[in-house]
Amino acid sequence: MEITKSYKLGGQYDVIVCGGGPAGVCAAIAAARNGAKTLLVERNGALGGFWISGLLTWIADIDSKSGLVEEIVENMKNFAEGRMEYRDRWYFAADTERTKLLFEKMCADAGADIRFYTQVTGVIKDGRNVKGIATESKSGAEYFTGKIIIDATGDGDVGALAGCRTELGDENGHMQPASMIVQIAGVKNSDLEKLYGDNPGISQNACILKELQRAGVEPSYIHPLMAPVSVENNLFAFMVNHEYGVNACDAKSLTKATMHAREEIYGYVNSLKSLGGMWKDIYISQSAPNIGVREGRRIRGRYYLTLENDLTVGSEHYDGVCKVTYNMDIHPVKMNFELQQVKKNHRVPTKPYEIPLRSLIAEDVEGLMMAGRCISGDFYSHGNFRVGGNASKTGEAAGYAAAYSIKNGVSLEDTCKVIKSLMIKHS
Repeated sequence: MEITKSYKLGGQYDVIVCGGGPAGVCAAIAAARNGAKTLLVERNGALGGFWISGLLTWIADIDSKSGLVEEIVENMKNFAEGRMEYRDRWYFAADTERTKLLFEKMCADAGADIRFYTQVTGVIKDGRNVKGIATESKSGAEYFTGKIIIDATGDGDVGALAGCRTELGDENGHMQPASMIVQIAGVKNSDLEKLYGDNPGISQNACILKELQRAGVEPSYIHPLMAPVSVENNLFAFMVNHEYGVNACDAKSLTKATMHAREEIYGYVNSLKSLGGMWKDIYISQSAPNIGVREGRRIRGRYYLTLENDLTVGSEHYDGVCKVTYNMDIHPVKMNFELQQVKKNHRVPTKPYEIPLRSLIAEDVEGLMMAGRCISGDFYSHGNFRVGGNASKTGEAAGYAAAYSIKNGVSLEDTCKVIKSLMIKHS
């Protein structure tokens, strides 16, 4: 059997951003607004990443983040219909459909080219230098050249293809579970508020767990979250599922987890429905197209964030580009089990700290940056910086840095020396 493939040139760019989640969108906008000819490549048919394809409408760690992140958040708040308090912070819910339009318009207005339905399959290298990407799509096998490539895939796919050193999980290879989110309807917000009011002294999560147990089920996620997406329309995001032992870098593993999660959640919802009362009309309006992955590859960069050197001391850096204020959020790696290290460190007091630009620059190659949850750091720092607000800010920083480096003909290392002033200029 012979397999033939002929690559054709798809385009030549200054900056190529791989992955259209929050990090990739911000990277593309920042780079394009600063004069770089920019391409944003996304495998799905919409921008927004897990905010969209995973139905995670709740955006974490957006406090004190100015610039492009603040601009996006303020736009999203204009059509946000849900709001909740969780872990002593207020969160708003973004409308997934209008967020798609917002991101597309912002990228287009900035001048970035967008390519949907396109999968990155390879990296073009000349020695240590990354020069472009290879892709597969309905257009066939193509390649795109770029002066700087930004890996915003979440799972470090481009870094792995480039031969970079990557890490997956903790020191024993254990990874946080995946979760599928569904949106449910047929339940009234007023009934939920009454349920919470009738159970003083326990959290809203515990109230939902209590109802599931009353229906005779023990969910795989013991802190089920039922968060309002639209109070007016009685629409809620429901996270009640954990898929343990999933390898986000293995299609077979992801497929099995996705199918199991969807079946499991439908079972939970049917169990609630059997209780009658406030639950009698509950139904799933949609399940997420993609299962939510908390943890994929982390690419080694020029700086390696750690629990000891950054989170617990509140580190600051000359090239700091993102202030992390989120709590450590490490989910148990096994059902009814927590590694002692995870259990010990999950509640370790952390201080606000800075992510340096060096954590966004690949260590093993030239011309490759990272943004989002695949940046350089250990298992514990990843459990802290992986959420949407920080992903967005690192994307913004990567885009500004890439454009500055190209425009001024300086290295990314030299760009580290001016990135703080550059970010302040755009705040």
